[in-house]
Amino acid sequence: MYSGIERVHTTGRTRRRTAINAQLEKHSPSPVAEHSKLPLSTCAISIPSINCAVPKKFVIRHDVKKTTLALITFLDLGLVSEIDLEEPWETEAVVLGRAFNRFIEQESSGLALYNPVIVLTDSLSDDGSSNDFDAGDNILFSFYSKSREYLLIGKGAESIENAYPGLGETLMYQIGRAVYATLDCATPQSCLDLAKYSYWQGEDDEKMVIEECLAEGESPEDVEMYRRSDYFAKLPEWAADPKQKLSPAQLRKIIRTSDGLACEAAQAALELSQQLIDGYRGPYFEEFIGDNIDPALFVRWSEEDDVERVYDDYYYHATQSDCTDSHGYYSVQPDKEGIGKAVEDIRQFFRILRALDTAFSLIGKRIDGEG
Repeated sequence: MYSGIERVHTTGRTRRRTAINAQLEKHSPSPVAEHSKLPLSTCAISIPSINCAVPKKFVIRHDVKKTTLALITFLDLGLVSEIDLEEPWETEAVVLGRAFNRFIEQESSGLALYNPVIVLTDSLSDDGSSNDFDAGDNILFSFYSKSREYLLIGKGAESIENAYPGLGETLMYQIGRAVYATLDCATPQSCLDLAKYSYWQGEDDEKMVIEECLAEGESPEDVEMYRRSDYFAKLPEWAADPKQKLSPAQLRKIIRTSDGLACEAAQAALELSQQLIDGYRGPYFEEFIGDNIDPALFVRWSEEDDVERVYDDYYYHATQSDCTDSHGYYSVQPDKEGIGKAVEDIRQFFRILRALDTAFSLIGKRIDGEG
């Protein structure tokens, strides 16, 4: 550890860094420094892949300078305490890793359905063997889901919609927005997007593909493909393509004038809408070649719907292209502006997950699923 790092502390309101800053000017790169496993996300649409595995540990490979800059920033943000700096033999990586791990544990406490992992690293390659996504001067906050839950939501959502028309659809709309802002989940909404990608060349339905087949001389009866009507045969359109039928003001009125399920659903929808604040930056998603990562949640309308079928078709297509994984990350400078924004967004990320936890628990029934 740098001589002098143990003296990075607060006396009154003044932080003393003279010794450490002097070391930063002259220190050369060091070997890999890593810490224990830490609690990270994913998306669904295929985009250019990066050939690497999932980082499962705190890893800063490039140099101690980057680690120490990050450590100073964590100290400025109040995420490292003086107690963390009491042991002079501990490396910067150990101190930073412990502080980051504690921060993630605090922010993720209380989640029931979600089990996210967030890794602080400087490469998206677990073993450092790939340079396909090297963070350069930046550090990465890399997101994925550790496990997934299986839910059926049709009966719960329909009971809300039947009791208060527009409320069930509005709740589904807000759930969809929140899912896309956090972790990859297989849902009626996300799998409709996968159907567009997998079957219809990105269009809302099959019409353009059929027109192309007919233009090539195929007869209408010979054109066999998965159609939009197939997807909606076993679930209502508002479940997979919902609209915001009720405004925040209308939701507040329901909360004031109703009780029971309607009140809880309105509260859940309103909370989701309020958590998607201006300036929030969700993880940026890429697909990677490496260890498989499942969606954080696998949410079906019923056991008869085509959500699983569409997801499986997409997954088959993805594996044929050697792209099976999708990971989220922030890439930031190891300074107060970069890390400070990432910390702020991570806190909001967990607030949104808690709101999703509440909403899914309200309408969802857990079932056993197969990986």
